Amino acid sequence: MDRGDLSREIPLEKIPFIQKMITKKAKEVGKEIFIATNTLENMAEDLKPSKAETNDIVNSLFDGVSGFVLTKEIAIGKHPVETMNMLINIIKEFEKYQINSNIDLNNMQSNLLPSPHGGKLINRFFKKNLRKEEINSLKKINIDLETLMDLEQIANGSFSPLEGFMNKKDLQSVLQHMRLEDGTIWPLPITLQVSDIFGLKQGEDILLMYKGESYGILHLKEIYQPSKENFIKKAFGTEDRRHPGVDKFMNKGNYFLGGKISLIKKRHTKSKLYELTPSQTRQIFSEKGWSKVVGFHTRKVIHKSHEFIQLEAMKNNFCDALFVHPVVGKKKKGDFEAEIIIESYEKMINKFYPKGKVIFSVFPTYSRYAGPREALFTAIVRKNFGCSHFIVGRDHTGVGNFYDPEASHKIFNNFKIDELGIFPVKFNKVFYSNLYNKHIHDAGQLNHPEENKMQISGTQAREMLQKMKNPPEWFMRPEISNLIIKKIKKGEKVFVE
Repeated sequence: MDRGDLSREIPLEKIPFIQKMITKKAKEVGKEIFIATNTLENMAEDLKPSKAETNDIVNSLFDGVSGFVLTKEIAIGKHPVETMNMLINIIKEFEKYQINSNIDLNNMQSNLLPSPHGGKLINRFFKKNLRKEEINSLKKINIDLETLMDLEQIANGSFSPLEGFMNKKDLQSVLQHMRLEDGTIWPLPITLQVSDIFGLKQGEDILLMYKGESYGILHLKEIYQPSKENFIKKAFGTEDRRHPGVDKFMNKGNYFLGGKISLIKKRHTKSKLYELTPSQTRQIFSEKGWSKVVGFHTRKVIHKSHEFIQLEAMKNNFCDALFVHPVVGKKKKGDFEAEIIIESYEKMINKFYPKGKVIFSVFPTYSRYAGPREALFTAIVRKNFGCSHFIVGRDHTGVGNFYDPEASHKIFNNFKIDELGIFPVKFNKVFYSNLYNKHIHDAGQLNHPEENKMQISGTQAREMLQKMKNPPEWFMRPEISNLIIKKIKKGEKVFVE
């Protein structure tokens, strides 16, 4: 049924009633009916349909319409792929509603996106405001900044399916098998360590304090003391105290507290406006009709190799969009400060990235430097944010020479993609060819003259910037390097000291 042609024959106000009548007649005689014209016309110009359009589609489906024909929207519209994804998205939600008419509409997520890890996006925010006398009645322990960041990420679902800090059985299973006790893939320990148990008892609610403020409650289920030596061997693959992850862990307490958590409040951060939660990014992806989003993890300012990898990953995997998600928590000496990372990506979005194809958010956590285990962990986390694909670089999240450069790629071979739920997009070395004047991914099958491969290390680039000298344009856009140099000249902090 072409509603455009129909409008030339009858008054507009009668079309909805005629549509219902024709649909009913078609059903009675066993014929299928498809609707054309004015379906998602708003998306010919905008990335979102109008509420009237979505309601029209759903009401038509309830009447028994078999399908829809997109015309102007994909023939001359500006967003044909997004329009098609949106229509599929609406139909999927309708089918989901038909299967379970009692579905919680507040928790509906597009089933075009991968399900959260473990099947459910965790929400551990405290449901009520604690009175002062309630707070005073609880036993209290002080936690460090890293533990507070873990507390927040557990609460907002980034670490789904975790609902709290690991108990002994989950920890042992993760260290030994990279799975939780129930069999769910999970590579990294998420634990709460203390130096003294302060008379704590299992079954109690414990107030978690940071710098004199209350941030959360630990519903203490278990107190235990695992072997720290076994922990570091399994988690980091080394006992060497020169490894920053090993050194940090060994300096913490010997007692581990396990149990679910409730977050009372989030800490105030300078990057708060950029801290999207998994439920927020999933909503954004769904509203845009995206089903394939590739995630990118970094702790650095963007350079040309990163840009090349990001765009290649999108193109080669037919992804709808890129999700840039840099770590902005505590870092090691020489890393970029969070503010300059944010500003560099803002400039990229405003001037250089494909318009409407990139979502930027910061990830307020910290690097654990656990090499391949952390590569797998960072992928699972981005799955919780709604990503279907994840970029895994050479020596991803590693440190020094503690891991084989290929280890972060090989670890994904231990798991089936349908169980993992996110596809790793693996990149080896990327270099700039002065022979072809472009960046090239060296996947080990390329016969390219070594003398024409242009590369500089991150350390070299940092030294050049500190001397207020621009790295070559093939390494970093001058708009980005000028931004950094300008800040250094003004005496602003650019690198972690």
